[in-house]
Amino acid sequence: SLIINGEESPSGQAKSGSIHRLERTWRDGDRIRLQLAMKPRWVKGRQSQAGRVALMMGPRVFGVDRTGSELDPDLDLRLVTIDPESLEGPFEDNSLREGGVAFTVEAWKPGEFYPMAKKGLTLRFVEYPNPEVEMVYFKIPNPEDDGLVEDELAVVEKMTDL
Repeated sequence: SLIINGEESPSGQAKSGSIHRLERTWRDGDRIRLQLAMKPRWVKGRQSQAGRVALMMGPRVFGVDRTGSELDPDLDLRLVTIDPESLEGPFEDNSLREGGVAFTVEAWKPGEFYPMAKKGLTLRFVEYPNPEVEMVYFKIPNPEDDGLVEDELAVVEKMTDL
């Protein structure tokens, strides 16, 4: 939605994939707030991260906060396998910034036979700029899962006239 000075835009809702025109007499101090519906998604890793996924919501990247996950300090996060279907959240998380969010995901410890074994870990994913983030890309049971999306920043498409 598009909010101008605290009120819904009189020009209606912006449509995905289109240009939205605002015609009005602008004044000093006018404020525009754009609220976009953003769902979390698992993005496929590329090159050295192939077979792994990263959690994104809109432009934000999320990574595991070991301290918030209460993990063994010796646990090698590179060997952990997450269950993308166990994603819960977003939850309010103001540890980095006001209005921040976090998620939780269940995972198998290194060496556990997934998907048969019980998931023994709960990982807390926080926004990437958080200095406690240690890992962004994680192994998953099925890197070809239909629920995963390609990295849209790595896909180059031919631009056409708008």
